[in-house]
Amino acid sequence: MEDPVITRDLNNILMCVPANASATYLQQCTTAMSAADDRTRGITFTCVAGGSPRGCMDMIEEGDADITVLDPRDQYYAIDTFKILPLAHETYQNGRTYEDLSVAVVKQAMCTSNVKFSDIKNKNACMTGYGKIAGWQLPFGYMADEGMITLPNGRAPSGVQPDAWAVGEYFNTVRAPSPGPSCVG
Repeated sequence: MEDPVITRDLNNILMCVPANASATYLQQCTTAMSAADDRTRGITFTCVAGGSPRGCMDMIEEGDADITVLDPRDQYYAIDTFKILPLAHETYQNGRTYEDLSVAVVKQAMCTSNVKFSDIKNKNACMTGYGKIAGWQLPFGYMADEGMITLPNGRAPSGVQPDAWAVGEYFNTVRAPSPGPSCVG
């Protein structure tokens, strides 16, 4: 992919909202972005509806939007597929930026030059936490994108989240702390 050539005036930044035009998110974006306008420099923000995170990625690639907000799973896809890079990150009062690192621990015998992510199928898994960015969303987002797991369409047992069910079907056992009283798995 070649570096894009910007041919339009960037004094009006197009903020893509990953929702439909009728959604309240578009109105919320318009309200928030009007506060971000820097009229002294002639910079304004206009919110446009992308329909979905991937719709916003397509709009950015086509030049119909400039920026968007994505969750971590969609960020991975945007970086990997579209070469869209993060513009900002969270910084907390202590000056540290937000980082959520993940670690995979496997038996030494699995550490070969040709090991694949699919080699862990039917193994036991212990995650950092149900729904956590690095220990749940990123690895299982990748697995879903690669077709390794499939989210059920109404097949998950009552009371079981579809993503937890799909992960449980892939691994022999899964343990992941959840916000509730017990572990998912």
